[in-house]
Amino acid sequence: MRIRSQIILSMVGAAALIGLVGGVAVFTQMAATKYLGLTEATNVARELADTIVFEPSAGTPSLLEQPEVLKQFLEQQHRRSQRDFIVVDRNKVIVAHAADEEHKAGEKFDHDPGNEVGRTLQDGVPRKFIDPEEVNAILAVPIEQGEDTIVGAVLLEYDAVLHAAEQRTNSLLWMVGLSTAAAMLVAAGFAWVLLRRFGAGLSDMMNGMQALAQGDVLTRIRHDRKDEFGQLADGFNTMADQLASACNGTRR
Repeated sequence: MRIRSQIILSMVGAAALIGLVGGVAVFTQMAATKYLGLTEATNVARELADTIVFEPSAGTPSLLEQPEVLKQFLEQQHRRSQRDFIVVDRNKVIVAHAADEEHKAGEKFDHDPGNEVGRTLQDGVPRKFIDPEEVNAILAVPIEQGEDTIVGAVLLEYDAVLHAAEQRTNSLLWMVGLSTAAAMLVAAGFAWVLLRRFGAGLSDMMNGMQALAQGDVLTRIRHDRKDEFGQLADGFNTMADQLASACNGTRR
């Protein structure tokens, strides 16, 4: 393979590697953003679940046992956070809700296509799913009363949480993307300059050698370069001077 081709491949490979690293950084940050958004939504839902079953004193009923008070509490949380909340009991029956969509207390929640809510009520593992009717991302978190006693679940629409997390990282993603593009352009610029200088120096050397091979001992390489091609040109000119002197001596 010619040296010029090797240089081109090296520079293209370097630019591609920069792009790959930048792409991996962007996609990793996007995945981290989604994970952090889901984690935040889970923490919010868990805190809400703990509040719903909290009994301030002996004999005082919890919010779960007071559906009307629970509904007012959820509506207050909805106004503050602009998030939709639904609370279901152990049988997936809606106890109270504060949501933009139409839900009725006493109806069974059946918007989980894979029975995610039912499975969460059984094993206590939070699950996310897409409501096929409203096309909303919903997170189901169990309501636990005591140890290993699941009495219901909090359903939180976490699209808003994820959107807020994405907004916080958009500037960082733009910075990473622009830095990657700038690095690739700089690498391409360096490659162009290097190839241009390499091609010019190599062309001068090849032309001088061809002229010398054809018997033109007076040929010289004119240059003002301080790099290796300049040193080669100086060596070529010295060799040409010596050949010219030898030819003149022979003629005498």
